[in-house]
Amino acid sequence: MKRTILAATVTMLAMAVGSSCDDGGDGDADSDADVDGDVDADVDADVDVDADGDADGDGGDTDADGFDTGSCDLRTDMGYCQQYEGPADMLDAYETACTGEWIEDECPRADTLGACQSPRDVTGFLVTTWFWQFAGSYQTSADVEAACTDGTYIAP
Repeated sequence: MKRTILAATVTMLAMAVGSSCDDGGDGDADSDADVDGDVDADVDADVDVDADGDADGDGGDTDADGFDTGSCDLRTDMGYCQQYEGPADMLDAYETACTGEWIEDECPRADTLGACQSPRDVTGFLVTTWFWQFAGSYQTSADVEAACTDGTYIAP
């Protein structure tokens, strides 16, 4: 089970890293120092807000850092749900790679055994995998906690 989750995460990360990132028109401040040491700041204020109030058009809530959250719900088939928090412009790669139901929010928490959260990766993504009882897999919170050796266990 742990290898399956790791393989799925590596595949999704590879897809995210391979995607192109458009740096223009994103509302970030750019600054340049001129010869006399002054800093000239240029801010691109052309941010289109969509119907749900965010700027990325995906339905999720983008925070001030440009991070968004989405989840791949595999509870029915595999007994877990992987939650991704990272750069909004790269979240689509995770949605495309998801073989379960895509949720434009955090994973559900009802009846969970807990989660294992990996450290932020080089692309800025924080991956949290929530587990439920599942045949042939984890049966208790202690099982999940014991298996979470490469991350941080989060209690239900």
